[in-house]
Amino acid sequence: MNRVVFLGLGLLLAFAASVVAFSEDRVHFIDKAISPSGVPNFLFRGNEPSLSNETFAYDDLVAALRKKCSTEGNCTLPDRFVIIDVNLLAPVIPKEDKDLKMEEQFFADHPELGRLIHWLMVGSLVNPDKLPSSLMHKLAATLPSWEVDQLSSRIPALNAMLHNDTGNGISAVLCVHCEAGEDRTGEVSGAYYMEYLHW
Repeated sequence: MNRVVFLGLGLLLAFAASVVAFSEDRVHFIDKAISPSGVPNFLFRGNEPSLSNETFAYDDLVAALRKKCSTEGNCTLPDRFVIIDVNLLAPVIPKEDKDLKMEEQFFADHPELGRLIHWLMVGSLVNPDKLPSSLMHKLAATLPSWEVDQLSSRIPALNAMLHNDTGNGISAVLCVHCEAGEDRTGEVSGAYYMEYLHW
């Protein structure tokens, strides 16, 4: 690993203690698409869906998704859907490792409710506004070769999941989250907004 990854993980460790429990307030609708078979799929962002008893907050998450679909997306989630849990946690952080394992176990026990995809994200400590313009442009042009979080491949993959069929004829609800639902989730969401929603 390079120094940027270690610095990013160090920052994650420093903020790990300030994590909040699952919060409906951190769940937000991002996008909706119709799959080739005509089934609607949905994309949301949020924070770690765990309860204080360290169990997966499935019912609370579903209630928040339904509410935010209606209030922010002007749409309705179907009665049946599968959750694709796009988890951005860093297992080198003990709390995040525990949460990741809890989510893995939940979907192993309940495969009919969805599945987990783990994409390690560490964020960036580089503020592009503080760089010389020439360096900023060079880094932007070569982003896929140095960017640790692989946004240039993961954002198109996220969009492809949103537009594809689940294989079982029901909707997919993609939920992207890190622990707090802010920095790493914001990085992924922001990249998606810019690439596909033209923000």
